[in-house]
Amino acid sequence: MFIGKSLIKSNIVFIFRQDKFFPPENEVFSTIYSGDSSKGARFIDDPILQTKVYFAPEKQLSFALEGTRLRVDDDSGLEPEKSILIGEALAVYSGIFKKMPVSAYGFNFDINYKFGNVLPADLIFRSYFDDKVRAYGDLRELGIQFTLEKKEDLRVYFLKYTSPLEIAVHANYHYRAEAVLSDKNMKDLYAKCFREADDIINSLKP
Repeated sequence: MFIGKSLIKSNIVFIFRQDKFFPPENEVFSTIYSGDSSKGARFIDDPILQTKVYFAPEKQLSFALEGTRLRVDDDSGLEPEKSILIGEALAVYSGIFKKMPVSAYGFNFDINYKFGNVLPADLIFRSYFDDKVRAYGDLRELGIQFTLEKKEDLRVYFLKYTSPLEIAVHANYHYRAEAVLSDKNMKDLYAKCFREADDIINSLKP
């Protein structure tokens, strides 16, 4: 069982139906924030990559439109109970993209977990490779990736043993849907996904 947990970064992603999507004009992004909230804000438009990104350092948020995909990143490291991510993302969705149907949405988390006992990364590695592989060098990192699917939900986990006492986790939660949930329900789901990563880590066999 882990003894410490820190959220490094999280985001929410909206995927719009391609047949009913029309990209907003660049000027619209400048309306996301005003006054003190817009201090230091930057906007980048890359037509080649079909990407538009609005950085809001005062809010520690960024809004990236990548084709028909809107990704809102929260760099604050605040856990769901204190994060403004969902409220701010839904406000931008309602203000700019509300007329564009959503086909899917999801959350991503980068989390570090700390343990009191040494993790058996080397033992796991040896269960897959014989000792001749070790002639190429010492094991420094080990990763495990798996995907779980249930009805309309998809979960992807990538666990990386980054030190003898730490695991870095990237967790992706994908939901197929034709509509965006309400503010409260979306916040509850965001918090639920964040806690679910704990269950995955606590299910690791020693």
